[in-house]
Amino acid sequence: MMLRMKRQPTLFIVIAALLSGCASVPGLPYSEFYGRASNSAPNIHNVRLELIDGVVLFDNESTVAGAIEYKWLEPGRHNLYVKADMPGNHELRKLTIEVKPCTRYTFVAKDADSTWEAVNTGVSAVPRCKVE
Repeated sequence: MMLRMKRQPTLFIVIAALLSGCASVPGLPYSEFYGRASNSAPNIHNVRLELIDGVVLFDNESTVAGAIEYKWLEPGRHNLYVKADMPGNHELRKLTIEVKPCTRYTFVAKDADSTWEAVNTGVSAVPRCKVE
């Protein structure tokens, strides 16, 4: 009987983990926010997504562990609040975009002296995503 009681909590934890994993898979078609700088210029930085339509995001909601530089988005009009990944920066910038299905939106932060701006560096198709 002792062995049976030890397995029940373990089984519960495994089931909870599997169910929470299913919730993180996007429905199709979906779109992507990508805020990673591919340019190594000293004034170009990653952009972190902080809020979507006023909803605060946390690192554990990201599709990339420990960063919200990559996030699935539902198609439609969204207000995205981003922060430059620069030392000492706490300022948010609002980006309003009309998100199209199966589209990746890439942004970086470009700093100039004591301020920065979010720059759209590209729009591309999401691989293996099809609009039905």
